[in-house]
Amino acid sequence: MKEGIFLPHSEEYEEILSKIFHGGAAGSEPGAIVQPRTEDDIRHALKMASSTGMKICVRGGGHSGHCSAPGAMMLDLSRYMNAVTWNGKDRVVVAQGGAIVGDVLRCLAQHDSTISVGVYGTPGMGLVLQGGIGYLTRSCGLTLDAIEEIRAVRVSDGASIVCSADQPKGDAFALLRGAAPFLAIVTEITLRPIPQQSLHVMRAIYSLESIGLLIAESETLPHACSCSLVLGVPPSGTSAPVAMMYAVGATEDAESSLEHIEATHASKIMAGPWHSRAPGLSQCPLFELPCLSDGQVPSAPAAPKDRHSRPSTCVYSLLFPSDTLAVSTELLDRAVKHVPNESCTIALQHCGGAVANVTPSATAFAGRQVEWSMVITAIWDPSDTCAGEFAQQWAKDCFMSMEHLACGLYIVERHPKQPDIYQRELKLAFGENLPRIKRLQEAWDPHHVLLSSL
Repeated sequence: MKEGIFLPHSEEYEEILSKIFHGGAAGSEPGAIVQPRTEDDIRHALKMASSTGMKICVRGGGHSGHCSAPGAMMLDLSRYMNAVTWNGKDRVVVAQGGAIVGDVLRCLAQHDSTISVGVYGTPGMGLVLQGGIGYLTRSCGLTLDAIEEIRAVRVSDGASIVCSADQPKGDAFALLRGAAPFLAIVTEITLRPIPQQSLHVMRAIYSLESIGLLIAESETLPHACSCSLVLGVPPSGTSAPVAMMYAVGATEDAESSLEHIEATHASKIMAGPWHSRAPGLSQCPLFELPCLSDGQVPSAPAAPKDRHSRPSTCVYSLLFPSDTLAVSTELLDRAVKHVPNESCTIALQHCGGAVANVTPSATAFAGRQVEWSMVITAIWDPSDTCAGEFAQQWAKDCFMSMEHLACGLYIVERHPKQPDIYQRELKLAFGENLPRIKRLQEAWDPHHVLLSSL
């Protein structure tokens, strides 16, 4: 491999890092960046990492804070290994490891198909491999439940591994779905799509006092509906914290259920409701707090040219069963009323339904009784040290105050630099699957070359 290797201080190195979405990852200083074109290039990179003692991290969509790290070798799959292909014969879609979710959805839309994915189009296959929670999760399951085949490079010997339900390769197929970043470098995923669906989206703003009612009502909805919430301060910054309900229905019966919720709680609506019809997931309104005056989400400011000046983030995630959050709203209320700034939010993504149709041992994702996925997001200006400490402490306090109620954790967000919390995160995320994952990691990456380690 003579090309595609970039070292610190080079123009290409700086350009590659500047394109990473995650502020912390963009501002890190990896020891080298490799942009492989083939699995042979990946094998060559593994040999280089072994000879230099570098850890390896993988960059797909660039949303993860773990896609780059100081002194590590970053495998940037996004440059060349990003193809998305429709297989008409088998009616499946094949995505390389550097593809993003939005490209998969655009490919599938040409064939009147889609998959159940998260709420944004820019994340990569790391999200798919570790869960994938979105508006269709209740009716169609996690994104990883749609995976039919995985191709990966094993770190220990550079071997190419192909596994599927028909050829599971022991625990490999089960555990790569949910724990792939700890086990191998995934180069290709095959997904089984579902028919494209027109979606009815209803958004409305409520006071925080309505959270309990909204959560309880949402848990009674048919699985064709999801009713998620975002808690925080609206963009204008002149309002107290509020709750945005983001309801999605995929069938006529589901739409009737949404209309029922709207009518039942009409007197409690502070702004909205705003209705829209989306031909597919890509066209849904942004899952963010809008302006109260018109329901529009302001355009995000352009990212600073200096990659070290990107906003910093700290994110925690927890999964909760039904009948839990509705009776614990005082914890949510207190957390939201003390947000450090208007960019900090707590999102409650509605799950349940089809997620529980898969047994916890069939994949590494153990939280199959989840009804709600909570995402606690703290954002701050990296130049303001005090603000950063305050925001990070707020996010950590939110996590620790709710942790005892959780039935699982979405391992996309994890904190290996906080060993006490990290070990609890691993147990929540993987449950009884954790010993199986550790055994496979010891077999496939015995020297812990991959940055993600157990």
